[in-house]
Amino acid sequence: ARKRMREWILPDDLDRTNPLEGRTDLLGRSLRLLACIHHTRLKDATGEMLYAICESDRKCLVLLCVI
Repeated sequence: ARKRMREWILPDDLDRTNPLEGRTDLLGRSLRLLACIHHTRLKDATGEMLYAICESDRKCLVLLCVI
């Protein structure tokens, strides 16, 4: 299930010509939510979900979401 979610949310062929947080899909919404100060529980859960689908490897998460 983790692999399937990762392929769906963080595909290998991401279009990086535009900022990822500007996307209209689940990845863009999730990244925007990480900066939200009003919904702390949802923000924490979203961060944990992204961390979990990257198999708890912070380097993987940074490479997929930042670069």
